[in-house]
Amino acid sequence: MTKDLSFERWLKLEGAFNVRELGGYPVEGGRTRPAVLLRGDSLHRLTPADQRALIAYGVRTIIDLRHGAELETAPGVFNESSAVSYRHIPIIRQAPSTDGGMPTSLEPVYQFFVDHCQQGFAEALAAIAEAEDGAVLFHCTAGKDRTGVLAALLLSIAGADEETIAEDFALTERAMAGMRPALLGPMTSAGLPETIADALLSSDPALMRGLLAYLNDRYGGVFAYLDAIGLEAAHIERIRARFVEQEGV
Repeated sequence: MTKDLSFERWLKLEGAFNVRELGGYPVEGGRTRPAVLLRGDSLHRLTPADQRALIAYGVRTIIDLRHGAELETAPGVFNESSAVSYRHIPIIRQAPSTDGGMPTSLEPVYQFFVDHCQQGFAEALAAIAEAEDGAVLFHCTAGKDRTGVLAALLLSIAGADEETIAEDFALTERAMAGMRPALLGPMTSAGLPETIADALLSSDPALMRGLLAYLNDRYGGVFAYLDAIGLEAAHIERIRARFVEQEGV
């Protein structure tokens, strides 16, 4: 099956820049099913029309991957909604060591995620597997790093190849123009040179290829990693059953 890069992935919203489909990707034996899993950036700026659009699209579960301080400064609009089930499952639960100074690239950040944020990823994947019928939208602030790693795990479960996962990761580059001003300011105010801040805001597909290689080298691959973090086989099968549309079915 050839890749369909013309598939319209982004949901056009006024208050978010990077809410997009994980459906329509080729996987072993079929493709990922649209309107099942969506990834996104922060939802705190969504307008009432945006909220109605997401609900009309079929979103019934929101999984917020941000940590508590992010929620305090930018609470999501669905936190107390009766129309969707809202779950707060923070990925980062311990601050990374800064003994070597602030990171200047994303490689060690992503390695920290998979090595030290395993409970968050396991809980988020289990929540997706157990979610009620309807689409699940998971998000962080930019919809790139924590969201990107979770999306890579989900696409791996579905049977997507490395290049498809890397291509999906790289799509955030198109959305960054709208998000960059709000993200760049706090980084440079904290003393980061703009060149380093730009590197941390990048979504180079090589970063995702590097993470997948790290998972292979350190854990023996994605499925061995999922086993190591305690994700149940039944949850993996449930995600695959919901997410993958078999050819001819």
